[in-house]
Amino acid sequence: MQFNDSQLVESICFQMRESDWPRSRNRELVNSLFNGFAPFTDEEVAENQIQANYNDLTATRKAHDARGQMYSSILKPGNYFRAVCDTGPKHSRSKHSEKATRLANRIMKRSMAYYELQRAKIAQSILHGIGISVWDDRDRWRPRAMSIEDALIPSGEASELPMDGLPLFAIHKSFTASKLIKLTRGPNRDPGWQMPVVDACIKWVDEETTRLMTNNWPTIWSAEKWEERRKEGSFYGGDLVPTIDVYDFYWWDDDGKESGWKRRMIIDPWGTPDAASAKYTPSKKKGGLYENPSKAVQGQFLYNPGDRIFAANKGEIVSFQFADLSAVAPFRYHTIRGLGWLLHDPCVVQNRLTCKITEATFETLTMLMRVKSMDDVQRALKANLFNRGFVDENVQFIPNAERWQVNTGLVEYGYDRNRELIDQGSSTHSQNQDMSKGVEKGQLQIMAELNATTAMLSAGLLQYYQYQVYEYREIWRRLLNPSPNLVDPEVNLFQANCRRDGVPGSMMKDPEAWEIEPERVLGAGNKTLEMAIAGQLMAFRPLYDAGAQRKILRDVTLAITDDPARADELVPEQPQVSDTVHDTELVFSALMSGDHVTPRDGANGVEVAGTIIRMMEAKVQEIQQTGGVGTPGDIQGFTLAAGYAAHYIKLLEQDKNSKKLAADLNQQLSKLGNLIKAMQQRQAEVAQKAAQQNGNGGLKPEDAAKIAADRAVAQAKIDQGKQSHAQKTAQREITFQQKIKQDQAKHEMELHKKVLEHGAEIHKKDVEGAANVRRGGIKSFDE
Repeated sequence: MQFNDSQLVESICFQMRESDWPRSRNRELVNSLFNGFAPFTDEEVAENQIQANYNDLTATRKAHDARGQMYSSILKPGNYFRAVCDTGPKHSRSKHSEKATRLANRIMKRSMAYYELQRAKIAQSILHGIGISVWDDRDRWRPRAMSIEDALIPSGEASELPMDGLPLFAIHKSFTASKLIKLTRGPNRDPGWQMPVVDACIKWVDEETTRLMTNNWPTIWSAEKWEERRKEGSFYGGDLVPTIDVYDFYWWDDDGKESGWKRRMIIDPWGTPDAASAKYTPSKKKGGLYENPSKAVQGQFLYNPGDRIFAANKGEIVSFQFADLSAVAPFRYHTIRGLGWLLHDPCVVQNRLTCKITEATFETLTMLMRVKSMDDVQRALKANLFNRGFVDENVQFIPNAERWQVNTGLVEYGYDRNRELIDQGSSTHSQNQDMSKGVEKGQLQIMAELNATTAMLSAGLLQYYQYQVYEYREIWRRLLNPSPNLVDPEVNLFQANCRRDGVPGSMMKDPEAWEIEPERVLGAGNKTLEMAIAGQLMAFRPLYDAGAQRKILRDVTLAITDDPARADELVPEQPQVSDTVHDTELVFSALMSGDHVTPRDGANGVEVAGTIIRMMEAKVQEIQQTGGVGTPGDIQGFTLAAGYAAHYIKLLEQDKNSKKLAADLNQQLSKLGNLIKAMQQRQAEVAQKAAQQNGNGGLKPEDAAKIAADRAVAQAKIDQGKQSHAQKTAQREITFQQKIKQDQAKHEMELHKKVLEHGAEIHKKDVEGAANVRRGGIKSFDE
C-alpha cells in the first residue's frame, strides 16, 4: 500500500494515538507513584479531612535499587559488547576482532550521550518494561532515547514480539526552528524535505515567537538585527519559543522491485494546529515530485522522499528494548508490563496505610477533654497545664481506657503483609540477601541460597540482554559503513583507527560476517550473587585450563573492584610471557634432548611446573597423533622433564596455601605418567613383534642398525650427562675444598698477625717500664 495521502497518514496516527490514551493514563499513574506524589487527591483530602498525605518513597527506592542492578549489568563491564568475525585469515581473526571491538567500545564508552541513553532505557524498562532508542538519520552511529508515549504501534497480532510482522508505525518528534533549519539547509540537503512547508513552519515559529517576545521590539522590528539573531540561533533559543511537532510515519512496502521501509512526515495537527494548516501549491514544473497540482493534499507532507526505500529493516530506524514481566502469552507490545506495574497497587496501599498510621499516631498524642457545653470549652482552653493551673470541675479528661483503641496487631500484620508483597515483587531487582551477622552459614546453605537467588533473577533482565544485541548490531553496521561527507566524524575515526591497527578491509566490508555478543557480568548485576559466584569460580579455578583460569581471574577481579580499568591493568586480556615461562620452555627443550638441567631455587614454582606439564601434554598429543609409539629418547626426555617438574611441586607442597594447587599438578603429572608408561609398553611390543618376524636376532639389519644407533646415541647422552654431572660435582667439590683451604690459611695468617701484634705490645710495655725505672733511679741519685 502506498501512503501518498497526508490525510490518510493523519487518520492512522490519530487512531493509534486515541488507542494509546488509556494506556498512557495507566503509565501516568505509575510515573506519579514513583515520582513521589501523595496517594490521596486534593478532593479526597478535603472530603475526608485527611491530615497526613505523603508518599513514603518505598516505590522510588525499589526503582532505584532495580536501576542500580541493571546499571551494574549493562554499564559496569569495560566493553558494551564483543564483536567476532568469521571471515578473513583464520590465524588472525581473533586478533583483528579484538582490535575492532576495543576501538568501537572506546568510542561508545567515551560518549556521555550514549551513557545517558542507556540510563534512560534502563529507567523506562524498569517502570514500564519498554525502552526505546531511535536514529534520526542513516549515518550517525549513536541513537537517542525516546519516550514510550512518542512511539505509536498498532494493536493486535501485528504487535506480537519481536514484531517482525509489524506493517507500520509512527514516531512523534518535536523540531525546534533551528534544528529544522539545520536539517533543510546546506548543499547535502535531503530532497525529500518539502521546502515550502518547511518555510511555512519556520514562518509560523517566527510569528509565534514575535507574539511572545513583547519586550524586545527593537530587535523584532529591525530587519538587520532579526537576521543576525536568526544567524546566531539565539532567536529560537528561549523557553517560550514553540516547537514544530510532527509524526514520522513508516510502513513496510514490498510491492515494488525492492522491499523495505518507506517514510513520510506530517505535522501534528493536534500539537501545532496553526503550523499544521500551512499549505502550499505543488510545483507545476514537469518532472517534479508533484506533477499534478490537483493533488493539493500532498502539499501537507513535511517530508516525502517518494518511492525511495529508507531502511531495509526496522532495526535501522528504531530499537526496542523489552524487560517484560507479564504472565500471559503470546506477548505483545501493548501487554508488556514492568516493575512499576508489579509494585503499583501494593505501594499505593502502603502509602495510604502509612498515612493512616501517621494520623492515628498523632491522634493518640492529642489530649482529649470531655465538656458539657461550649462555655466549658472556653474554660478548658484557659486552663494552664504546664506548671500551675486549675481545671474546672465541668472539664474532664478522657482516660485511655475510654478512648477508641487501634487494633495494633491487625495494623502491624497488614503493614508487614503489604511490605512482604512489595519485597516479593522487587526481589528479582534488589539486593535482598540476608546479611545478618553472628550466623555462620554452611557451604550447603550458601549454595542453596545461591541457587534460589539465581532462580529468582528477573526474566526482564535476561530479555534486556537479548534485545540489546539488536541495537549493538545496528551500531556496528553504522560504524562499518563510511559516513558520507563526514556526517559523523566518529564513524570515520573508527574506520581510520582500524586501518591504522592493521584490521583488513575485507573484514570491515560485511557487517553480517560479525557476531555481536553483549558483555555480561557475574550475578546479572546482583552484587551479593556476583561475589558468591566469584567465590565458587575461584574454588574450581585450578581445574580449568590456563586460558579459562585467566578469564576467571579477570571476572573475579572485576567483581571485587567494580573497576573495569583496574581489572584490565591487573589481568590484561593479552598476557605477556614471563621470564620464568620463557626460560622453562628452553629448559624443556634441553630435557627432551636428554640433557640434565639443575633446578634453580627461587623460581615461580607454579609457572615452572605448569609450563613443563603443559609442554609435556602437547608433546604426548603430538606423538599420539603419529602412532603413539615414540622413541626411547622421548621416554628419557619425559622422565627428565617429570623429575624437573616434581622438584618444584614438592616445594609447593611445603606451603600450606599451595597444597591444593600442588595436588592438582601432581594429578596432572600422574595422568601424563600413565600415558608415558603406555607409550613405553607400545615400544616394547613393537620391538618384540619385530623380533618374532625376523631371524638372526629378530630384526632386519637396517632396523637393528637404527635401533643400535638410537641406543648408542641415547647411551652416549646418558654417559655424557653422567660425566658432565660428575665433572660438575667434582668441580664443585674441588672449589669447596679450595675455599676451605683458603679460609683456613687466611685464619692462620690473621691469628699469627694477632700473636705478633700482642708480643710487640708486651715488648713495648716492658721497654717503657724499664725506662721508667731507670728514670726513677737517676732522679733518686740526683736528690
